[in-house]
Amino acid sequence: MGPDLPLIARRAELAILTGAIEATRRGQGEAVLLTGEAGVGKTRLLIETQREVERRGVLVLKGRAVESGGAYRPLVEAFARASAPFTQETKLAAVRPILARVLPGWVSDDDVLAPMADPAAVLAEALILLLRAMSADGAVLLIDDVHWADEDTVSVLSYLADSLDQLPLALIMTARSEPLLPEPLGRLSAAPSIRQLRLSRLQAREVGDALRAQDLPGSRRRQLLSSSPRLMGCR
Repeated sequence: MGPDLPLIARRAELAILTGAIEATRRGQGEAVLLTGEAGVGKTRLLIETQREVERRGVLVLKGRAVESGGAYRPLVEAFARASAPFTQETKLAAVRPILARVLPGWVSDDDVLAPMADPAAVLAEALILLLRAMSADGAVLLIDDVHWADEDTVSVLSYLADSLDQLPLALIMTARSEPLLPEPLGRLSAAPSIRQLRLSRLQAREVGDALRAQDLPGSRRRQLLSSSPRLMGCR
């Protein structure tokens, strides 16, 4: 079942994510980590969140971690194309060498960087400045499948989450939690600056009620129910 089909339940969770979007418009930041087993509906909620962001005209950046992906892979996907118009922004001159090491299209005259005590923190600070240059009114950063992210990416995301008291950013992430979150993600989910939403399987009654609310024909409802035998509410 694709994202063109109606969302089944999850309205409470979507309201929380929509609230994080609205917070950016008030100059505030929030971080949310969606966790649950594979197929429970994390990515679908991310798609619905992106639609809500686009309806509101807020800058949205989206990246996804992949198994055996390289360093900072989801951050490169999220920022590379969207940041291209800002490569010559004078306000970013000081961090251009840092961004040039990670984002394609960024060029720096300084090919040698001084040793950094915490490269992930330095990159996170550079991305904060980049976000402010890209949209002073706030942005939404969606990162899918964080359970496959490298530790440096997780460190950057943690740093961004800890900076949200001064940054109008909605940082929304998804991760599998089966059977447990990987250690770096466990630390991320335990951070007081990140709200964790655990998605569980939907019950048959919830799925049936949600489908009836869509005013679908009975044959269509039965088809949708039978196509999700474990009733995991992924659509």
